[in-house]
Amino acid sequence: NGWFRTGDLFRRDGEGWYFYQGRADAMCIINGNNVYPAEVELTLMQHPDVADALVLPLISRSGKLRLGALVCIRAGSRSDSTQLMDFYLAHGALHAVPAWVTLCEVMPRNTAGKVDRVHAARLLQQDYQSRHVLSATTRIAG
Repeated sequence: NGWFRTGDLFRRDGEGWYFYQGRADAMCIINGNNVYPAEVELTLMQHPDVADALVLPLISRSGKLRLGALVCIRAGSRSDSTQLMDFYLAHGALHAVPAWVTLCEVMPRNTAGKVDRVHAARLLQQDYQSRHVLSATTRIAG
């Protein structure tokens, strides 16, 4: 019927403007909520010390799906993962709070210069499992 399905997701506001929400295949269901990692990445990127951000699903020790963020901080910045989490809590959607933030100097990239999502996911999952702490959602509740 004249439509071409790209897999891109948009929302339309009350004035008729469309806003990109990410890819349909990138959506995660976290605690029953549809979460698009691209939305979380955009919020993290608003922090002045963040140079790059990648949000991926993590598997907790209990087997639940959580969000993790691999964040590259600008050179000379003193921001840490706690400050970034606090920033997200002040500016992002509460149902999409990352459970874990890992800081890196350089985002892993493949030979074509694109983000190596497989390598990044492995790094993030290993860091999360080796240094597991209270999740951001626990911090909100308690």
